[in-house]
Amino acid sequence: MKNEIQDRPLLYQSMLEISDLYVDFSVLNGTIHALQGVSLTVEAGKTLAIVGESGCGKSVTAQAIMGLIPVVGGRITKGSIRFGGQTVYANDDTKLQKKEWAGKQIAMIFQDPMNGLNPTLTIGEQIAEPLVVHKGLSKSEGQKIAIELLDKVRIADAKLRIKQYPFEFSGGMLQRVMIAMSLASEPKLLIADEPTTALDTTVQNQILSLLAEIQREQSMALMIITHDLGVVAKMADQVAVMYGGRVVERGLSDRILASPGHPYMQGLKEAMPNLKKAEPLTAIAGTPPDLSKLYSSCSFAPRCRYGMKVCVERIPPLFSVRDQHTSACWLHHDAAPANPLVLDVPHD
Repeated sequence: MKNEIQDRPLLYQSMLEISDLYVDFSVLNGTIHALQGVSLTVEAGKTLAIVGESGCGKSVTAQAIMGLIPVVGGRITKGSIRFGGQTVYANDDTKLQKKEWAGKQIAMIFQDPMNGLNPTLTIGEQIAEPLVVHKGLSKSEGQKIAIELLDKVRIADAKLRIKQYPFEFSGGMLQRVMIAMSLASEPKLLIADEPTTALDTTVQNQILSLLAEIQREQSMALMIITHDLGVVAKMADQVAVMYGGRVVERGLSDRILASPGHPYMQGLKEAMPNLKKAEPLTAIAGTPPDLSKLYSSCSFAPRCRYGMKVCVERIPPLFSVRDQHTSACWLHHDAAPANPLVLDVPHD
């Protein structure tokens, strides 16, 4: 079997390309290896969903793209990021990325809108700021466009609302404000980090529908970070499944959701409640990996029901499961047993 990452040529028509990205964080007890060789692609006008449990590296991947890895304690140690066929980041030069890309052609909606907004500034001031900074508009011109953007995200009485402060908005309204702020610079790629967290189901659906509508209108690429497979089914063209700082499965969303190729993704799917049948949820055994270690084997092996000896000896490459669907699991190797058993891999 061929290694999908190594043998796949770069596609310059792709909007975003991340290749073999490593990110470390220095802590009191040593180093956290948050990303351990992440490679993924976002195609122009398409939606990529990044899924996985907390701590798998989803948000760190977004922070690396935006140049938001903390200068003190965090650093990209290896890999490259390309945007629109041009190198955004290579080696250890984050200055180019921050200056030329973040906030202009790539925008981000953060997970908690209340913490993402300044409580001492009006909504209008905060939406207009990127227009003044990045496009050189006057404050009055920025305010005018801020009203238009609030109308676009369906906030009523926009002329009144731009004069109000974040505490005067509900959670769903604040998320709409964050979307308006991200659209101010007319980005080619929008990153949404858990955009529906802490919102009720009705508001969640409204926010997702709004993002989909804006994406169609502006032919914008969208990267959604989520742990909700329902969001993936509703929004995503493609999926990248992350575990232990790596991408362990990727491909077309309908194929992965219908028939996951990696035992971890199979576990995530089985842990979702079935509204049609009253059945107990199936939990994934064990605990998440210790990211203070740089793994030289499959980090999911201690939790995997199909663990084999090779799983604790070597890191699996991305094998082809079917067309446009790859999985980093030794079960897809030509020599893998047809009916694998748990071998030499103790569970936590």
